[in-house]
Amino acid sequence: MEQKILTIRMPAQDQFSIRKNVLRASHGKPTARAAVVSGIHGDELEGLYTIYLLNRYLQEMREKRPEIFRGQVDFYPTVNSLGLGSLNRSWPFFNVDLNRQFPGNREGHVPLQAAHALLEDLQDADLVVDIHASNKFLLEMPQIRMQEVYAPKLLPLAEKSNVDFVWVHGSSSVLETTLATNLNETGIPTLVVEMGIGQRLTPAYSDQLLQGLLRLLCHLEIIDLPEEELPVLRPPRIIRDHEVWYFNAEASGLFVPEPNVFGEWIREGDVIGKIVDPLKGSDLQVIASPRDGRLFTLREHPVVYEGSLLARLVLQPADMDEGEVARDDA
Repeated sequence: MEQKILTIRMPAQDQFSIRKNVLRASHGKPTARAAVVSGIHGDELEGLYTIYLLNRYLQEMREKRPEIFRGQVDFYPTVNSLGLGSLNRSWPFFNVDLNRQFPGNREGHVPLQAAHALLEDLQDADLVVDIHASNKFLLEMPQIRMQEVYAPKLLPLAEKSNVDFVWVHGSSSVLETTLATNLNETGIPTLVVEMGIGQRLTPAYSDQLLQGLLRLLCHLEIIDLPEEELPVLRPPRIIRDHEVWYFNAEASGLFVPEPNVFGEWIREGDVIGKIVDPLKGSDLQVIASPRDGRLFTLREHPVVYEGSLLARLVLQPADMDEGEVARDDA
């Protein structure tokens, strides 16, 4: 069932709406309500495809095996549809980041009204999953990010999400105006997924996350899949800030990564890429890893300036042996 949570009249007398699709159990009171949100940033498409996969899966389940679908799932695929139409990360015209406008304001400018309407509509959810991609510059392995203060409540859920990493980081005043922080502060568990890259799709990541979302829906008793049909998940690596190494450009130029380094375990001294100067035909910087670890962020856009983020490495735990690295890579 499609619903509008906000409709605003535009300058040329047309209308803008934020829409959601609600799937509810055919009979009885829903056991729980989950919500999947994407498109808060207009250039992030990974969540749209993930919502399509889950939406299609659950609709088929509800039609063919209605006794298994017992709860309610709400899909909000394109919150910032104006930005999506122009692949604009920000909210067009106002040029503001919608994920820095929460809790919003019913009487404020349009992005504030949108933030307020979305937050209000999610108030009785038992779980919210907010799916993001990186910007158009960086490629990210599937991960969930959360603030340390919410970790006791969120970690047990994140471990069922089938992502590669759960990054637990310190609190920041910048995050106070995000959707996730505002929901978590009111006691609604909200997982923030980061995966893929802006303006593009990585279907394999959506397939991976789909398995985790099904596990979470089973955990909430929204769906009641038999044990033999439950997806088999790999537990994520839990990481903290001190376990992440940042690679930044020391010069401006073209960044050329080594082939097949993204997502791989690399050794101390391995070269992950270089920055080149086309005018002089010279190498400005050869980027070598200072430690053993796994490259989970890699710059895809080749033009860089001094200080640009090139990659992130999650350090190999001191107690991980060669066999564990090989199994994790399999």
